[in-house]
Amino acid sequence: MALKDGYSIVHKGILVSCSIPSAANIPKIRILLVAIEVAFSFMFWTMRSRTKDFGCADLCPWDRDTLEWHGLCSHNPLHEDVSGNLDLSAEQLEAIAAGVKEKNRVYQARYGAAQ
Repeated sequence: MALKDGYSIVHKGILVSCSIPSAANIPKIRILLVAIEVAFSFMFWTMRSRTKDFGCADLCPWDRDTLEWHGLCSHNPLHEDVSGNLDLSAEQLEAIAAGVKEKNRVYQARYGAAQ
């Protein structure tokens, strides 16, 4: 909408980057990334509503009424479910990943032969 109103994008940047974790660390990294999403969502106030405080309005360092943008998020990211085998051990996670890797290898070999 802002682009239609004459605004232009003058800078893009990456706020967070991480390498692909080992299978044993994926659940922990998922939790960490959701926490980072929460922090950035409230710091930059990405929520649509400026009247609701979502329980974390103090994280936004600016007066929300002075913001020149309107967020696109309709909900508090703290309400998102962090799914992904949080109850499994590192060994179990690595075993599942090995099984998936083997299944993909077999699939790719069959697919390649069929082509």
